[in-house]
Amino acid sequence: MSIPLALALVLMAQTSESQFSPRQPIAEMIRVQGKVEISSQGQSTYRPVKLNERLYHGDLIRVERGSRGVIRCQADATTWTIPADGLPRGVANTCSPPSSR
Repeated sequence: MSIPLALALVLMAQTSESQFSPRQPIAEMIRVQGKVEISSQGQSTYRPVKLNERLYHGDLIRVERGSRGVIRCQADATTWTIPADGLPRGVANTCSPPSSR
């Protein structure tokens, strides 16, 4: 017994959509003082990060000397004060990715 091609394509599309969830944040920027910048995954440039901005796996944060940036991890609500040395730090180095349900 074979299924029509159109029905097979619809079933395949529904299956692939359910396998992939939208990108989920792993942290949130809870304190920004001075020059704190973000480079989102796949980007080569930095821009100022905003207070309460959601942060994702692959994002890089850099905090210039004399500035302060603090993030809160979604998984366990721990906070991390990012070193103020101007070097990029990966959000995922401290915060775990969201757990699959």
